[in-house]
Amino acid sequence: MLSRSQRLGALGYIWSPTERHTSCPVCEAPSTIFRDYTIDRYGFLVDVGSCTTCTHHWLLGYLTEERARLFYADGWYRKLVDAHHGTTTTPHALRDVQREYAKGLVRTLRDFTGRRRLSRLVDVGGAPGTIANIVGKAFRVDSVSMIDPAAPDAASEDDVFEDLDLVLLCQTIDHVIDPYALLSKVHTWLHFDGLLWLDIVDFDQRGEVKIDHPQMFSDASARQLLDRAGFEILGTHDGLTPEHRGYIAKATL
Repeated sequence: MLSRSQRLGALGYIWSPTERHTSCPVCEAPSTIFRDYTIDRYGFLVDVGSCTTCTHHWLLGYLTEERARLFYADGWYRKLVDAHHGTTTTPHALRDVQREYAKGLVRTLRDFTGRRRLSRLVDVGGAPGTIANIVGKAFRVDSVSMIDPAAPDAASEDDVFEDLDLVLLCQTIDHVIDPYALLSKVHTWLHFDGLLWLDIVDFDQRGEVKIDHPQMFSDASARQLLDRAGFEILGTHDGLTPEHRGYIAKATL
């Protein structure tokens, strides 16, 4: 039986970032402490920035937009995760996990929406649509749209929405190169009482560096990001997966 390092090495993936993000992606503070030459969980050498202002951590080096798209489109993300855990995730198994997540999300959203009908929903990072469709059915949504975060900014300039009732970022924001730009865009999509759901892997609890998570949020830095992007947090939820912390928020003026 191969060891974890042997399984990862056998994949042959080469991590070679060519872009750098040296200011904090959350607060843009220039006062950062750089921690160089950290080994991530897949065995790759990475540089991690640590913000002394908002406690956020992030990868200083990242991929170009095209290479980031291929990282997901060519299946490298799933291959690395499976090699790390020593598993093989089938599409059927992945859908089962997403269905259970979606059921928990519906229960969580009920606390803030009651039984009201939601007309329009966008799921950023929602391929293949399992979660969005279950949530959409539960809230009798007329229009469900999905954006696959195959590029660092997740949503391109061509993705234009308005007067949305709900935007989902399910286990997505950690993968985004510029989370503030994305949430600022989402803010313009929502109508006056529209809701946002996002969840993070809490770095204070996990402390795990990995190339597929250019952002490593703490509760404090996630709250600061939401506030800076114009959102008021209505509540939190820690139970959809053991390692995730979720936030339900609404756009403020």
